[in-house]
Amino acid sequence: MAIVPTGHPEQLAPSAPQERTTCGEDQASRLRAMVQSLQGPGVSVFTYAERISPSPVAAAHAATQQRLAESRPASAGAASVERTPAERAAPGRDVPTRLHRHATTAPAAPVVHSAHSLHPSYTPQATPIIPHPDKFPAPRTRRCPVVAITSGKGGVGKTTLSVNLAIALSSLKHRTTLLDADLGLANADVLCGISPTTRLDAAVEAGSRGPRALTQIGIAAPGGFTLVPGSVGVARMANLPESHRRLIIEGLVGLEQSSDAVLIDTGAGLSDGVTAFVAAADVAVVVCTPEPTSIADAYALIKCVAHATRLRPASRPRFTLIVNQAHSDKEGHSVHARVAATAKRFLDIELPLLAILPSDPEVTRSIRARKPLLISMPSAPAAIAIAQASRQLARFLHLPEQTPAQPVRRGMLASFQGWLGAR
Repeated sequence: MAIVPTGHPEQLAPSAPQERTTCGEDQASRLRAMVQSLQGPGVSVFTYAERISPSPVAAAHAATQQRLAESRPASAGAASVERTPAERAAPGRDVPTRLHRHATTAPAAPVVHSAHSLHPSYTPQATPIIPHPDKFPAPRTRRCPVVAITSGKGGVGKTTLSVNLAIALSSLKHRTTLLDADLGLANADVLCGISPTTRLDAAVEAGSRGPRALTQIGIAAPGGFTLVPGSVGVARMANLPESHRRLIIEGLVGLEQSSDAVLIDTGAGLSDGVTAFVAAADVAVVVCTPEPTSIADAYALIKCVAHATRLRPASRPRFTLIVNQAHSDKEGHSVHARVAATAKRFLDIELPLLAILPSDPEVTRSIRARKPLLISMPSAPAAIAIAQASRQLARFLHLPEQTPAQPVRRGMLASFQGWLGAR
């Protein structure tokens, strides 16, 4: 980098020795002001004339410069003062018009010193400040897999999918627990048609008996799974501090002891209340729709979680994608190809496709009826796709293969079919 003062060499040429000194001092002042504006107030700049004309102050700084040069690694950059051809031809011309810096790997100029080298009383910080500290718990050995079902954009059917996936896994004889971690706006209990009396805020608030365990908050939900209801309309839960989030994440241990799989229905967005639960999971199921905004937000969520776990890449959750509300399989595969290619190129993250769920009006009817889709209409296209997704997820989690429970048939026709099957 070169710093060029105002004016050309011919304009700066003095006509008398006294004027030359005045001009040199003025130019040196301008050089100091320019360098200090770039490097900060704690620097000192010396011209070529000051270096070849020793003075008590210049000698002290020269000694400091020599110590810095000896302590600088060999790979560090070297700086020099370059004179123009007109200056080299003019005798007695000792004030350079350009300060040229030659740098290799670590640009640094010997004529620019830090405040610590010039002022021994200056004490630098002992520990550097990390711009984005890793706030999430350290990895640990789990008794069962923890799956975070999340999304970057709201309204993509994440909670509906979480409830029905829990029912589908339970039908495969896997003990499943669903934690509604949509802090402040939880509604999984609404989709199940139940009204819990104790919610997630009891796990972080000190009552008469202290905070309650997540296992004490869990209730039986339709379909055979356990639901830990989240909080609704509680502002302090929406802005939960890190210590309380850590308390909930540590409480997953109790759920793991009584479950084969733990599902976490996170909120939407990129807040710490979302990324903390995703980073604490073993598998992150990202839900998106074919809408461009949903696709962009899905990638943004993956990027934020990858950045949050950059200090512990081995504990980063395995990502997988579910394309919801797709009008065709071709559209779903196209969405997955776009997100997966971007994640692989810029984040070096593999993003396998877990399932493509079709757009089905029966989903809206089940929500209005407050009955999960797999219970109200198990033969709907979306219900069949969710059941297939649950089997894919069970294989992804290495859960043992189970046969789903068959409904009990009643009536004369069922008896006749059973008789035919026996023959």
